[in-house]
Amino acid sequence: MAQPLVQSYGGFCVGQKTAVAGTAFALLIPPFTNQDTLGAGTGKPGLGVTHITTLIMDTGSTAHTLTLLRPLNYTTFTAVAAAGQKVLSLKADPGIFSAGGLKYGIPNAQTAPSTADDAIAAGDYCVYQVADGSYFLDTANGSFSSGSLTMSTNVPTGGTLAGGLFWMLGIAGDTDPNSAQAHPQFGTTTSTRINITDPNGLWTALHAGDPMCLYDPNSTVADTVQLISGYYAKH
Repeated sequence: MAQPLVQSYGGFCVGQKTAVAGTAFALLIPPFTNQDTLGAGTGKPGLGVTHITTLIMDTGSTAHTLTLLRPLNYTTFTAVAAAGQKVLSLKADPGIFSAGGLKYGIPNAQTAPSTADDAIAAGDYCVYQVADGSYFLDTANGSFSSGSLTMSTNVPTGGTLAGGLFWMLGIAGDTDPNSAQAHPQFGTTTSTRINITDPNGLWTALHAGDPMCLYDPNSTVADTVQLISGYYAKH
């Protein structure tokens, strides 16, 4: 198997994922985590940048536009969230980029994000860290209010830790304040097995320690993602 030409911190492989026709789905691509602490509760992303090198999927007879969702911004938990509940306590609304709200560095020597605020709302995809250091993909089920946000799914076993990480990835049509561009999108070829690979990377995260997810609207006729793999590196 071909190897990347850059020094890697290790690799990842995720799959399989599908849903009934007419139901959108998303597949989480986990971020790099420092294995000594697992990062849970530290409020600091890991050091590795995610590079996707391979995508294998079987498409139905309807063409779809896939979207690679990357974090627009992130925040942290201000309190423990026990397993089995949907309400999370967050430090800030990650959709507010102005007035110092963007946690990432301002791109291209700007003094403020050129992208307007996009307050978190129902349907926005989010990823957060569970107490054991693993990551969970969910959607918001409302807006941020008085330090709290309600999610669509209960917090998984183990709950979350105060200081743990929470990323907002948004939806397919959002503009990323880190690049002032839309999320990357690409169309599928119908009724075929898509198998594309590049050992140095097809797509990459914008920042070290960021999760990503592949979103498929999956309308009319279902697709099946068989595998997404890649590696983590310093850059």
